[in-house]
Amino acid sequence: MYGPVLRVVSAPLVTVKKESSSVTTTIQSTTFGSRIKIPLTIELEALVKYQITIKELRNPESAMCDMDRPTITMTGPDEASAFSRSAPNLFNALRTDYIVDSELTNLRFTDEDGDEITALTIPIGIQSPVLRIAPPEDEEFSNDIIFQIAGAEIDLLPTLLQAESGAQYTEFRIGASSNNYPSLLLIDFTKTESLSEPDYAELPLLQLTITNDPITIPTPEIRIMQGGTSLPYYFDLDELNAIPYTEVIFTATIDDPETSTLTVSGTSSLVFSRTETGLGFVFLLDETADSSDPPTFQLSISGENAANYEFEETEIEVEVLDAESGVADISELTVESEYAPTS
Repeated sequence: MYGPVLRVVSAPLVTVKKESSSVTTTIQSTTFGSRIKIPLTIELEALVKYQITIKELRNPESAMCDMDRPTITMTGPDEASAFSRSAPNLFNALRTDYIVDSELTNLRFTDEDGDEITALTIPIGIQSPVLRIAPPEDEEFSNDIIFQIAGAEIDLLPTLLQAESGAQYTEFRIGASSNNYPSLLLIDFTKTESLSEPDYAELPLLQLTITNDPITIPTPEIRIMQGGTSLPYYFDLDELNAIPYTEVIFTATIDDPETSTLTVSGTSSLVFSRTETGLGFVFLLDETADSSDPPTFQLSISGENAANYEFEETEIEVEVLDAESGVADISELTVESEYAPTS
């Protein structure tokens, strides 16, 4: 009847009656995907016309969904096969466009720059870039609002998404678990306002395309002085828009550890999560390290979301810097008047 999804808070009530009768039977329907299932509690008579009315069903606002010429399928009690089906091109039901309540203010999805968006593509197992829910431009939320979505395998970061009164937007990420398959979804946000009478219309559906394309993690060069300690070999998954849906583990393994002049100081495995997004390895280089024969280490990925990540390079060569032959000697330091250090 509809496209990918039916926009209903609960399954609608359905009334059935003979076209020429005033006696009406009310039935609680169920929904499945794009269908409404009506379990009949009356016997239908042959060659008699019946009128079916579906109540409290919201007209879709998405161009992907419409009510253009729905069909009706009749099955037996076991629902094993259809014994009757209406023809779409004979059913007299014109499309009814969705109309927003003109007295309510529309909310919108934007990116961090404030540009409005209606669709988003994310890899499986990785959180999206930062998104925003905002009132019209240059306006503020008039009351506190809590936003939620349904679905065990799609959720928000943070889980409790709240817009505070007076704020111009609230930020979030959306992620799809590794149990998903590449697909196209329409995400339905619900809202709970702190006012008894709402100020805002329901949010539009957000089109979400889920892919199985892994995200590539850059692997920069690393330089260590003989006998020295490296700066953290750091991965900022927040900055890379690569926060895992649950967990991903990066491991550094030294090549030929028995003879290598390189060792890992501290942990050799970094466990990233929704809340732990920036971590790094620290390496120690022996003073006997030779710049003509630099040590190497391998990077690998494990954890629940491992299949959704890949490194730009997996073998990393350390550039060995020769130790300075002497210690710097400061004999004179001049500080100008009214000088102060800046950060």
